[in-house]
Amino acid sequence: MRIYRLPLVATAVTAAVDLAEINPNTSQMLKLLGVRLGQSTELGDAQDEELPVSLVTGFTTSGSGGTGGAPVTAPPDDVGDSAFGGTCETFNTTQAVSGTVVTRILGTWKLIGGEFLWLPVPLTENPGGIWIPYNTRAVIRIPAPADSVTIAGEVIFGTVGGA
Repeated sequence: MRIYRLPLVATAVTAAVDLAEINPNTSQMLKLLGVRLGQSTELGDAQDEELPVSLVTGFTTSGSGGTGGAPVTAPPDDVGDSAFGGTCETFNTTQAVSGTVVTRILGTWKLIGGEFLWLPVPLTENPGGIWIPYNTRAVIRIPAPADSVTIAGEVIFGTVGGA
């Protein structure tokens, strides 16, 4: 399995957003291995809140509006390994909507606590991650926060199949 880390560069979020969208090529199967989110604006904020972090699969079209419409590179974890054969986008403010979707809540992020970390262990997932079928887009999504939150982090995923 090739492993990639999709960076989520610090971005102010004021609406519901697709934090990350990973779209493999037709011969790749994805495995979500981890999600790490942090924020730098809710330090003692009166708007203490909790946001569900979801994995949504099954969209047939992409969201838009995030990183200026430009694809974001998910570099390989191992130096010299092959580049990811699909495309990635981050912070899409127009969320993906069409398709037959499946939503899975990864957890709840208590913003005032700082970091959200989803790293599955073999006893709770299959083993150590969530498999996403061939040719299936994966989206990490949060609802709109109560006020502006600057979010950064990474999504860790692996692929099997073609480059």
